[in-house]
Amino acid sequence: LPWTKADYARTLGATIAYFLNSQRDAVGLAVFDDKIKEFLPARHRSGQLRRMLVSLERTPEGKASDLVRPLDEFLTLAKKPALVWLISDFLAPLDGLEKRLAWLRGRGHDVRLVQVVDPREEDFHFEEGGQFEDMETGRRLILSPAAIRRQYVERFKTHRQVLANMVAKEGISLRSVRTDESLVGVLGQLVTGRG
Repeated sequence: LPWTKADYARTLGATIAYFLNSQRDAVGLAVFDDKIKEFLPARHRSGQLRRMLVSLERTPEGKASDLVRPLDEFLTLAKKPALVWLISDFLAPLDGLEKRLAWLRGRGHDVRLVQVVDPREEDFHFEEGGQFEDMETGRRLILSPAAIRRQYVERFKTHRQVLANMVAKEGISLRSVRTDESLVGVLGQLVTGRG
């Protein structure tokens, strides 16, 4: 079965948390869309992993994503330097993100970004025109994929390159994963630092 981006991201986050918890590392969670919806401070206590998994099991509300406001909130909530995995599709305005990432690094956090994308977002390979719905806003558009494919792919690549340049400048790792990639392989690369 193909993964949705949300399911892939949640499973990836849960598995990373499980791996770190099994090494007796403190783990925490911040779930966000346009603001932090749930925050569990990093701990290594009985029941912490279960609380995280329950939170990740909930269906996302699907509101528009904002990358800056939740990071501002996180900076006030995270009291100690930590390994921070930011898992998102990053298909939101990037204005202000570089500054927040620099602040995270400046406060001693080891930041790693994982961009989760659907393969069709990369090539916009849809055979037939039809109605497309934004899963976050509910906005619907009637489109002919062939008519907009080239412009869409260019904009997607540009957005992705801006993100890559931004994190490289801050010395932050970025791994882009597709929902058709094996989670086992991706996880192996991420936890060994090869991803």
